[in-house]
Amino acid sequence: CIRDRVGYAGTRNTGADVRVEEMIRQFRHLLGDELVDLSIFTMDPDGSRVQQVTDLAVGNFAVPDWSPDGTRLAFSGTMDGDPEIYVVDLDGGGLQQLTVKEGIADRWPKWSQNGTKIAFESDRDGDRELFTMGVDGGNVEQLTANNGISDTEPAWSPDGLSLIHI
Repeated sequence: CIRDRVGYAGTRNTGADVRVEEMIRQFRHLLGDELVDLSIFTMDPDGSRVQQVTDLAVGNFAVPDWSPDGTRLAFSGTMDGDPEIYVVDLDGGGLQQLTVKEGIADRWPKWSQNGTKIAFESDRDGDRELFTMGVDGGNVEQLTANNGISDTEPAWSPDGLSLIHI
């Protein structure tokens, strides 16, 4: 069952719950500033049936999140140099870039429970704030405006009516 599968970003020997940004910092500490490309994989909770979802030549891919129907993943990726939000089918097809802002970091996508919105963080106003958008990348709405305070890592409430964040 697709909903019983675990999504993670990393190399084949990376654990499921490691924060990718910290992992990249550790890799860069060990390897210097050499770019480390990361891909997204799925696997069964027991570690079997590992399947690679993203197999792109460049970029780091982080913070994947399942669509409510279990058929797609939203994730942050740096294929164009800046962190942007993408969605992809589980077989790796149907890749779609949802955000396109030069010099702006869009991260931490989280699907709403009804599958109509994706919450994310962005520094498009100068510091990290929370936004939502439609699953096609349209209808972007800024939710927070806390100058000097970073609002990060959104998560939807179980009923889909509220967001929590750090």
